[in-house]
Amino acid sequence: MCESCERAVNEQGFDQLEEVIADPRTNCWVTRCPLCKQLWETYAYQPHFSWKLTVEEAKAKYPESSL
Repeated sequence: MCESCERAVNEQGFDQLEEVIADPRTNCWVTRCPLCKQLWETYAYQPHFSWKLTVEEAKAKYPESSL
């Protein structure tokens, strides 16, 4: 995690991150920092809560993604 993506997540500046997965079943999406490549998962109904994911966690949770 770098300072840039931490600031984007904390300030809900998700437009600074690239969206890699959107799951309408769970109303979650996963973004990736273009600088450090950290993945973040966010719940649509509570966008002020985001949490870090590893690539392995994202692949297990979203097997249909192309990560």
